[in-house]
Amino acid sequence: MGRATSQSDYDYNGYTVIFSRTAYYNTKGQLYYDSTSTKKNDNKTYTSNTSYYFTDYNSGQYMLGSVAWVQSTSTVNNANSTTSRTVNGYQWWDGAVQTSIQYKPNINQSTTYNTTFYLNALGQMTSAYIADGKPRSVSFTLDEIGQIIRRDESGYISGQTGNPHEIWYRFSGRQMGYTGNNGTSDLSYDASVGDRRVVSPNSPGTFRNQQVYGGAYADFAQNYDPINSYYQGAAGGSYRVNQGDTLQRIAQSL
Repeated sequence: MGRATSQSDYDYNGYTVIFSRTAYYNTKGQLYYDSTSTKKNDNKTYTSNTSYYFTDYNSGQYMLGSVAWVQSTSTVNNANSTTSRTVNGYQWWDGAVQTSIQYKPNINQSTTYNTTFYLNALGQMTSAYIADGKPRSVSFTLDEIGQIIRRDESGYISGQTGNPHEIWYRFSGRQMGYTGNNGTSDLSYDASVGDRRVVSPNSPGTFRNQQVYGGAYADFAQNYDPINSYYQGAAGGSYRVNQGDTLQRIAQSL
């Protein structure tokens, strides 16, 4: 199916594995389990074993391919394991549209974080409220066909300067450019491996890699898709054919 089932990234000497991932798919082509290991800049190895479930956490109802909940066990240097759980909520429109995230960083403790998505009358996301210990709001500006063209966060984060802001320039359904202050994953292979190794700060922020500062980035060429650590493991995508579609129109959209 063209999906990556394993990936290993090495440091400059070609011997030390910095990042590895193994992925498993069911007979429907759905990712149901993956395992990752990352040696970060603090010389500690962070591992995570994650299971993905496609039935509602409470009712057991199949969610037509949408990931209903996720459970992940993480360790640092193979010690002090912690199991977290993420439960997704949906509304039904043409398909499943996500409306909430409930996250427990440790299933053995009561702490629970919630994110709520707000939809317009067409079932399109217009804003979100994130309550994860760093409460903030996110607003989305949509174009005439419902694509997001702007994303703005607002909220006070201790020790942080500003908030993430991103703008996508689109024409006739195609992305023509991007600008923002939240960095990018369009990096060289070496830089992308280094990006994975960044250690989350003790007082995390809301910028990329949980940093408290942003990084300006703009791309108006749109002709460069780097083959790097992030893109090697990309999963296959899908497209729902609508009445009146042509191959040319689908190709332009994707």
